[in-house]
Amino acid sequence: MTLSELVRALTATVTGRVPPSVEARDDDGPPSAEARAARPRWWSTYVPRPRAAQAATDTPLGPDPFVALTLQVRLARLGEQVRVLESDPHVWGRARRLIAVEHAYDALLVEACRVAGVTAPRAELRPEDRLVVELALAERGWTW
Repeated sequence: MTLSELVRALTATVTGRVPPSVEARDDDGPPSAEARAARPRWWSTYVPRPRAAQAATDTPLGPDPFVALTLQVRLARLGEQVRVLESDPHVWGRARRLIAVEHAYDALLVEACRVAGVTAPRAELRPEDRLVVELALAERGWTW
Protein backbone atom coordinates (compact mmCIF):
# COMPACT_ATOMS: atom_id res chain seq x y z
CA MET A 1 0.00 0.00 0.00
CA THR A 2 1.48 3.35 -1.01
CA LEU A 3 1.30 6.51 1.00
CA SER A 4 -1.33 7.98 -1.32
CA GLU A 5 -3.55 4.94 -0.90
CA LEU A 6 -3.13 5.02 2.88
CA VAL A 7 -4.03 8.72 3.06
CA ARG A 8 -7.05 8.18 0.82
CA ALA A 9 -8.26 5.22 2.91
CA LEU A 10 -7.84 7.04 6.23
CA THR A 11 -9.51 10.21 4.99
CA ALA A 12 -12.37 8.29 3.43
CA THR A 13 -12.87 6.43 6.71
CA VAL A 14 -12.98 9.61 8.78
CA THR A 15 -14.91 11.94 6.46
CA GLY A 16 -16.86 9.53 4.30
CA ARG A 17 -15.41 10.94 1.05
CA VAL A 18 -12.15 10.67 -0.84
CA PRO A 19 -10.15 13.90 -0.83
CA PRO A 20 -9.30 15.29 -4.26
CA SER A 21 -5.83 16.19 -3.02
CA VAL A 22 -4.82 12.54 -3.11
CA GLU A 23 -6.19 11.96 -6.58
CA ALA A 24 -5.13 15.29 -8.08
CA ARG A 25 -1.41 15.30 -7.33
CA ASP A 26 1.67 13.16 -7.28
CA ASP A 27 3.58 12.53 -4.08
CA ASP A 28 6.23 15.06 -5.12
CA GLY A 29 4.21 18.26 -5.53
CA PRO A 30 2.12 20.35 -3.16
CA PRO A 31 -1.68 20.03 -3.22
CA SER A 32 -3.67 22.39 -5.40
CA ALA A 33 -5.87 25.18 -4.01
CA GLU A 34 -8.95 23.10 -4.84
CA ALA A 35 -7.53 20.17 -2.92
CA ARG A 36 -6.69 22.34 0.11
CA ALA A 37 -10.21 23.80 0.13
CA ALA A 38 -11.72 20.30 0.04
CA ARG A 39 -9.85 19.17 3.14
CA PRO A 40 -11.92 18.65 6.27
CA ARG A 41 -11.82 21.44 8.87
CA TRP A 42 -9.93 19.28 11.38
CA TRP A 43 -7.06 18.85 8.92
CA SER A 44 -5.41 22.18 9.70
CA THR A 45 -5.78 21.63 13.44
CA TYR A 46 -4.24 18.19 13.69
CA VAL A 47 -1.77 18.10 10.82
CA PRO A 48 1.42 19.89 11.85
CA ARG A 49 2.87 22.52 9.54
CA PRO A 50 6.58 22.89 8.87
CA ARG A 51 8.26 25.21 11.36
CA ALA A 52 9.19 27.78 8.71
CA ALA A 53 5.59 28.10 7.54
CA GLN A 54 4.32 28.19 11.10
CA ALA A 55 6.78 30.90 12.12
CA ALA A 56 5.85 33.02 9.10
CA THR A 57 2.10 32.94 9.78
CA ASP A 58 1.84 32.92 13.56
CA THR A 59 1.80 36.16 15.48
CA PRO A 60 4.45 36.48 18.18
CA LEU A 61 3.14 35.70 21.63
CA GLY A 62 3.80 37.68 24.77
CA PRO A 63 5.93 36.43 27.63
CA ASP A 64 5.41 32.90 28.82
CA PRO A 65 2.75 32.97 31.57
CA PHE A 66 4.47 30.15 33.44
CA VAL A 67 7.68 32.18 33.69
CA ALA A 68 5.69 35.06 35.16
CA LEU A 69 3.91 32.72 37.57
CA THR A 70 7.20 31.16 38.68
CA LEU A 71 8.65 34.60 39.35
CA GLN A 72 5.56 35.60 41.34
CA VAL A 73 5.82 32.47 43.50
CA ARG A 74 9.53 33.06 44.12
CA LEU A 75 8.89 36.72 44.98
CA ALA A 76 6.21 35.66 47.47
CA ARG A 77 8.59 33.20 49.15
CA LEU A 78 11.38 35.74 49.43
CA GLY A 79 8.97 38.38 50.70
CA GLU A 80 7.85 35.98 53.41
CA GLN A 81 11.48 35.28 54.36
CA VAL A 82 12.13 39.03 54.67
CA ARG A 83 9.07 39.41 56.93
CA VAL A 84 10.17 36.47 59.12
CA LEU A 85 13.71 37.81 59.46
CA GLU A 86 12.51 41.33 60.28
CA SER A 87 10.03 40.12 62.90
CA ASP A 88 12.33 37.73 64.80
CA PRO A 89 15.13 39.54 66.69
CA HIS A 90 16.68 36.27 67.93
CA VAL A 91 17.76 34.87 64.56
CA TRP A 92 21.48 34.17 64.46
CA GLY A 93 23.23 36.21 61.74
CA ARG A 94 20.05 38.16 61.14
CA ALA A 95 21.67 41.12 59.36
CA ARG A 96 23.63 38.97 56.90
CA ARG A 97 20.62 36.81 56.14
CA LEU A 98 18.43 39.85 55.65
CA ILE A 99 20.94 41.40 53.25
CA ALA A 100 21.19 38.16 51.26
CA VAL A 101 17.42 37.74 51.02
CA GLU A 102 16.95 41.39 50.02
CA HIS A 103 19.57 41.06 47.27
CA ALA A 104 17.81 37.95 45.98
CA TYR A 105 14.47 39.77 46.13
CA ASP A 106 15.91 42.73 44.21
CA ALA A 107 17.34 40.43 41.54
CA LEU A 108 13.95 38.76 41.14
CA LEU A 109 12.25 42.15 40.90
CA VAL A 110 14.62 43.15 38.09
CA GLU A 111 13.90 39.86 36.30
CA ALA A 112 10.16 40.38 36.76
CA CYS A 113 10.52 43.87 35.29
CA ARG A 114 12.24 42.39 32.25
CA VAL A 115 9.45 39.84 31.76
CA ALA A 116 6.66 42.39 32.34
CA GLY A 117 8.25 45.12 30.21
CA VAL A 118 8.87 47.54 33.07
CA THR A 119 12.11 49.52 33.16
CA ALA A 120 14.01 48.83 36.36
CA PRO A 121 16.43 51.47 37.73
CA ARG A 122 19.34 49.07 38.38
CA ALA A 123 20.15 45.64 39.80
CA GLU A 124 20.65 46.84 43.39
CA LEU A 125 17.51 48.70 44.42
CA ARG A 126 17.08 51.23 47.20
CA PRO A 127 13.89 50.90 49.27
CA GLU A 128 12.31 53.80 47.34
CA ASP A 129 13.17 52.21 43.99
CA ARG A 130 11.90 48.86 45.22
CA LEU A 131 8.53 50.40 46.08
CA VAL A 132 8.27 52.07 42.66
CA VAL A 133 9.08 48.80 40.89
CA GLU A 134 6.60 46.85 43.03
CA LEU A 135 3.87 49.38 42.22
CA ALA A 136 4.67 49.25 38.50
CA LEU A 137 4.42 45.45 38.54
CA ALA A 138 1.18 45.61 40.53
CA GLU A 139 -0.26 47.96 37.89
CA ARG A 140 0.39 45.26 35.30
CA GLY A 141 -1.48 42.65 37.33
CA TRP A 142 1.39 40.99 39.16
CA THR A 143 0.61 39.71 42.64
CA TRP A 144 2.80 37.96 45.17
